[in-house]
Amino acid sequence: MVQSSQMKSNIIDQPAKAEEDQLNMRAYGDALTEFIKNAQSPLTIALQGEWGSGKTSLMNALKKKLVDDPGAPYFGVWINTWQYPVVSKPEQAVLRLLAGIIAQISGCAAATATESRARVIKSFAKVALISFGNIAGKVVGLGEIGTEIRKASEATAEISDNPNVACGASQIEELKDHLQKLVDSCVGKEKKGFVFFIDDLDRIDPPVAVQVLELLKNIFDLRNCIFVLAIDYGVVVKGLKPKFGEMSVENEREFRSFFDKIIQLPFSMPVGAYRIDGFLLDSLKEIGYLDEKERADSKLCDALISYALESVGTNPRSLKRLINTLSLIRLLILKTRTTDDDADFKAWKDVSFALVCMQIQYPQVYSALEQFPDFTAWDERFA
Repeated sequence: MVQSSQMKSNIIDQPAKAEEDQLNMRAYGDALTEFIKNAQSPLTIALQGEWGSGKTSLMNALKKKLVDDPGAPYFGVWINTWQYPVVSKPEQAVLRLLAGIIAQISGCAAATATESRARVIKSFAKVALISFGNIAGKVVGLGEIGTEIRKASEATAEISDNPNVACGASQIEELKDHLQKLVDSCVGKEKKGFVFFIDDLDRIDPPVAVQVLELLKNIFDLRNCIFVLAIDYGVVVKGLKPKFGEMSVENEREFRSFFDKIIQLPFSMPVGAYRIDGFLLDSLKEIGYLDEKERADSKLCDALISYALESVGTNPRSLKRLINTLSLIRLLILKTRTTDDDADFKAWKDVSFALVCMQIQYPQVYSALEQFPDFTAWDERFA
């Protein structure tokens, strides 16, 4: 038996690091990286998949190759959208999010530029922020947001330019022109543009997510700008109900057209193609559910993999929940048994695994099994 001090009791539900490839996703990340490197802009890519399907992990891999690696061709801006509605009203959250994007553009570019070039970049950023602040201030009930943004612009820039140069800007096209100049001022021989990673759009209120998508399209549809969105289409589409009503056969095309206008490349997360073998079995070994000998038992391991695939499937988050549940059950057995001999537990390890899979994915069947354990007597009448 593995000693408790040598193993973990749970698997953390965090996105995989860029260098990790636990589920055999590298080929997909490499293909998307190559696509983006050679893409014309503006461009919006949507990584579509249900919660826990690995969207953020894939974005981490893309960011490493496109932004973080030495000689990477792009500046990177990362926005966690769910953080904004927590401290703001929906309308304010959208405006703060966009202001945050503008600030990040200047920040990440100016940090790597020469002193004189950094001053030019900050100058354009200040103009864009003031212009955006004026627009925000004219939205009903959001005057304080415009004031905040204008104050932020004063704190952001250390420039000698006239700070009032853009105070009269009030139209979206004028703002876009200022933003395009800001982006162009950052681009040079070393960097060809920006990749914006917009994460967790499906974790915020769907109507707010729709507002974010519309404003990104209307304001940041700029050359040298590529957006990568993490999105669950089934969740965000609910935000279109105020526009089109309940989705039906008659109006489904309107729902699709909305996304088609914003997203030029929809990429569905290849959950069905994930290779869970190594991740599942290594994790079970980490929590002490499998020992060295069992990990090498191909018959046992094949059975466990089969049970997982037939129940929770290949969603990484669902697999982690399964593993953590098994860890707790294992610890309960260790604490309640009356003998140090765990032969019975080992002998029934595949059965206990299958039962936990059933409990998680098919709770009604599991409940029936608890009440009527002689499943050999189940028939059509029982069903």
